[in-house]
Amino acid sequence: MSTTMQVLSRNMLRCTVKFNNAATTVQGSTRMFSTQGFSAESESVVTKLKSAFKKYRMENYSQCTPTRFKKEMVSAMDKNQDGSVSVDDIDRILVNIGASHQFSRDELESVLYEMKTEGRDQRDMTKSISIDKVLQLI
Repeated sequence: MSTTMQVLSRNMLRCTVKFNNAATTVQGSTRMFSTQGFSAESESVVTKLKSAFKKYRMENYSQCTPTRFKKEMVSAMDKNQDGSVSVDDIDRILVNIGASHQFSRDELESVLYEMKTEGRDQRDMTKSISIDKVLQLI
């Protein structure tokens, strides 16, 4: 059996596996989740956020589905049930799961700012994002 990998572009990979003179080629994205549209610094923070939540889920919610975990996290973040989550809400959850030391407030604010301005008028700059956007971070 032999395997060859070819990088087609920054996000695309082609893998060919040969076994007993038969070859199978698979082509796909190298990204497991999307961070497109973020600056390089925010992309790094988004990746760290996803990693922190994933680690917490694996350690504490291993018997639950990822969807159930996300619902629990969003519910905990949106205490006032207004459909939006602020930097303070995310920071509070990070403290609760023991991951707050990995993130500065400026990092969280920059990610929320970029998520908020994506396709929006920059005059509407409250420091909160919708629940749908939060689900992208978890």
